[in-house]
Amino acid sequence: MFKKIMLTTAVITSVISLPSFAATEISWDETSKYVHVGDISVGGKYFSPDDAKSNINMKAAEAGADYYYVSRFTRGNTGFGANAVLYKEK
Repeated sequence: MFKKIMLTTAVITSVISLPSFAATEISWDETSKYVHVGDISVGGKYFSPDDAKSNINMKAAEAGADYYYVSRFTRGNTGFGANAVLYKEK
């Protein structure tokens, strides 16, 4: 029993200590406050605009961006896609 408690405590501690990072969506008006660091796009394989936006958020975070602006949503035969511009603090 003690081993299970210790293992559970170790797992919870390691999960809590993992860094969590998410980029924040901003409006066009806010983009001038930040430095442009790149552009990304996600293909038209998503079932909804929210699915595409979630993938953009993940890719922006992976690229090290603090913020992103969704510049275009598209709807094709296979689903939704989107383009975004990435930004960091000045």
